[in-house]
Amino acid sequence: MKRQGDIRLYIDAFHIREVSSSIVKFTNSFNTIILGLKMNISLKILHIPELILYHMQLTNIQIKALAEALKINTTLGELNLSKNFISDEGGKALAEALKTNATLTKLNLSKNSIRNQGASAITEALKTNTTLTTLDFGWNYIDIKGAKNW
Repeated sequence: MKRQGDIRLYIDAFHIREVSSSIVKFTNSFNTIILGLKMNISLKILHIPELILYHMQLTNIQIKALAEALKINTTLGELNLSKNFISDEGGKALAEALKTNATLTKLNLSKNSIRNQGASAITEALKTNTTLTTLDFGWNYIDIKGAKNW
């Protein structure tokens, strides 16, 4: 089992793009982040912006793994998932995580491909989530029908 310090080193390496040179390295590092979120007791902010993921956008499969980690993580407060390939499927997975996660206060889902179904699932999750205070949903594919649920 890795110590917390080891997990932090991997996450720090991820932030400075050491893993952006190949998909294999990225996948291994992303899996390490997921493992770290499940085991971590001190991480407060995980920022995954476009610059770090240039040409390696997160897919629904990776978002589902991240959502599973968020269900049990008790420390993460901010998560930026902007400019990825998250669709309704990923939105629904994140919604399930939001129903039980009690620490996330800021979530950025801007510039993805989330549509009405994913937005509706997240809206439903917000009815029971008491910690999320900031949600950025800009530049997704939510029409008038989907926005009506907000």
